[in-house]
Amino acid sequence: MGRTLVGVTGIKYGHKRSKENVWGAGDVPIARSYGNKEPEPVTLELMQFEIIMIQQAAAGMDITDIPPFDIIVSYAGRNGQGPVTDIIRNCEFTSNTRDWKQGDTKGTFGLELITSNIVYHSAP
Repeated sequence: MGRTLVGVTGIKYGHKRSKENVWGAGDVPIARSYGNKEPEPVTLELMQFEIIMIQQAAAGMDITDIPPFDIIVSYAGRNGQGPVTDIIRNCEFTSNTRDWKQGDTKGTFGLELITSNIVYHSAP
């Protein structure tokens, strides 16, 4: 919604692809078949104040009703190289969960999102 999130404590994203051996004559595979690349659910670890800011920006909508958006993740490259940027496309929150425990000192929560694809090592 047009703002940089500062209360992010973690993010987990990736994809998987099914692969199967193709068998013919003999006891070793003769080829391999490949399925679609399927993005795994994204887990975004946010501090409580950040979730409140997102909900306020959503003008009263539940965060699971927010239209699709991109997440841009930048991190330091290896060996002093410039930043690396990944773009997680068409994200939507699929959960709006809080999990408080006695003794918690930081209100951080993992919210899940669905995505269509991930562009690794791209310019925003």
